[in-house]
Amino acid sequence: MLGVEPVVGDSFQTNVVRTNKYSIITFLPLNLMVQFTKMANCYFLFIVILEWIVIGTADAMVSLFPLLFVVGVSMIKDIIEDHSRFKADQEENDRNSHLNYLGQTRFSDCQARDIKIGCFVKVYNDENFPGDLILLNSSLPKGISYVETKGLDGETNLKMKLARGEVLNLAENDQQLFKNFTNARITCDMPNSNLYKF
Repeated sequence: MLGVEPVVGDSFQTNVVRTNKYSIITFLPLNLMVQFTKMANCYFLFIVILEWIVIGTADAMVSLFPLLFVVGVSMIKDIIEDHSRFKADQEENDRNSHLNYLGQTRFSDCQARDIKIGCFVKVYNDENFPGDLILLNSSLPKGISYVETKGLDGETNLKMKLARGEVLNLAENDQQLFKNFTNARITCDMPNSNLYKF
């Protein structure tokens, strides 16, 4: 529903994509916790502690090396995977987007990380959508748009999306968009996991 007041604020989450699990500070404690949720690692740690404390043999250090090797290799693998996620996140966050902040009179090139609630975003043909967007109009007749959702649900077929009929005439070009939606308010669902209903 269109109202009269723009909702822009820092109380909402940013558009920054972050899928990596660890930071430099949290890697060691969190990864060790993950490593010792595996029963095999817990078993071998238990054997090492048993040999070292209860039995008191010098062979306890020898049995520690296989455990350290397995945990170390797993940690290196996790570092490489997490770094790959971090690089993919940076690439997504640095992707070029065309934004108009409220009060501006034109679209300007920015990064996807700069999108905030209430920004107008212009998406050209074959560009990725830089966030959750509400379709106001399209270059196709009647506000039709075709969207590929492979990144969300794995399906590569195009899905047809329609702009609301009430707003099509209000957003036929950039000047109309800026004039008619400067004081707009959209009331909608809070973020949820439902991909097919809005």
